[in-house]
Amino acid sequence: MSSFAKAQKNMGRGLHRERSQPEERRHLGRLQKKVDYKKRSADFHKKVDRLRRLKQHAANKNPDEFYHKMISTKLRDGVHVNDQTVDTSTPEQDLIEKSQSHSYVVSKLTSESRKIDRLKNQLQFLDNDLTSGSLRPLSKHIVFVEDNEAVEEFEATSYFNTAERLIGRSFNRPKLDQLKSLVFDQASTTSVSQKMKSYRELEGRISRKKKLAVMESKMQQKKNLCDKYNRPIAKLAPETVNSAAVYKWSYKRRK
Repeated sequence: MSSFAKAQKNMGRGLHRERSQPEERRHLGRLQKKVDYKKRSADFHKKVDRLRRLKQHAANKNPDEFYHKMISTKLRDGVHVNDQTVDTSTPEQDLIEKSQSHSYVVSKLTSESRKIDRLKNQLQFLDNDLTSGSLRPLSKHIVFVEDNEAVEEFEATSYFNTAERLIGRSFNRPKLDQLKSLVFDQASTTSVSQKMKSYRELEGRISRKKKLAVMESKMQQKKNLCDKYNRPIAKLAPETVNSAAVYKWSYKRRK
């Protein structure tokens, strides 16, 4: 019988439908249909097959077998834990990677760089190292003395004739008589506080730029790894919190 004849024969049968849940049994829950039974049956047999494979694997296991990872791996509460695992990213980096794109991170990095350059042009650094994200003096004042006894008897406060709090500064270090004659007014105090606020803002932006630069390098490295036509030869360094993974790439001649 041809397929056309079979279709004509089955046209009068109608569509087979399973019966619905009776009203008096609706309080017992949803009536299970054939689709639900097939899903439950497939899941059950999948678990049975997995247990069978695990039992077979355990039966065929060699008790004298050794792996180097057994030294660093331990079983805690039924879970294998590696003691030598190192965090490769912070929760903030994971959140940015999942929620934002690479182009967004690049745009924010460019914006932070421009704001940092603008603040650097407005502020006076006074021998401070702001490139490392800290306000610490770089230059040192070297004093030469005659012998070792003079080194032991040397007192910086009396030599520079200044207060003890100002000894560690290599700039703007007034003497004691200058400190006594200084007069502070409200305008100068306000300008100093505003300048220190700008310095703190610059320090925060530099640290934010560092974090964005690390995030951008990690995302760019993962983007490069997605290229199936240019695969890395070897991995030179693993990924850390403060740096991306380092790979060795093959040289390709460009036209």
